[in-house]
Amino acid sequence: MSEDEAKRLSDRDYDRRPIGNDRRGFFVRFGVSKQNYDATALERWYQRHDGGVLVPVQLVEVKKENVLHVVNGSDDELW
Repeated sequence: MSEDEAKRLSDRDYDRRPIGNDRRGFFVRFGVSKQNYDATALERWYQRHDGGVLVPVQLVEVKKENVLHVVNGSDDELW
């Protein structure tokens, strides 16, 4: 998994935090690059577990953070 994919994808559907650089080595993408006689299968992500076992995993896009702007009221009261 590339660094950009680790920032963009999450394996945790409940809070959608990014995978990050420390865990990106546990994820592998598999796909067929050439297939002559049938429809090409979609690429699939797998997570590496103990003993090198690869288990299919569903990755989701990282949740966009809501940016809050703090207003101190000093210069916003000019209306």
